[in-house]
Amino acid sequence: MANILYFLHPTLFPPFNTAIVNGFNLLFNEKIKLGSWTEYLKMHDKILETNEQYRHLLSKDLGL
Repeated sequence: MANILYFLHPTLFPPFNTAIVNGFNLLFNEKIKLGSWTEYLKMHDKILETNEQYRHLLSKDLGL
């Protein structure tokens, strides 16, 4: 489902695959698991929170 949402609106929904989950876990010191909708939503929320916190340093990839 996450990949379908990414396809429909890539600026709001991050892709969700093994490499991205591994990178996310390393970057944020998390233990998000691939294949879980609740885990995807945790990752999504953390990405939005971090983007808001560092908005002045990050690109506008989220379209916000």
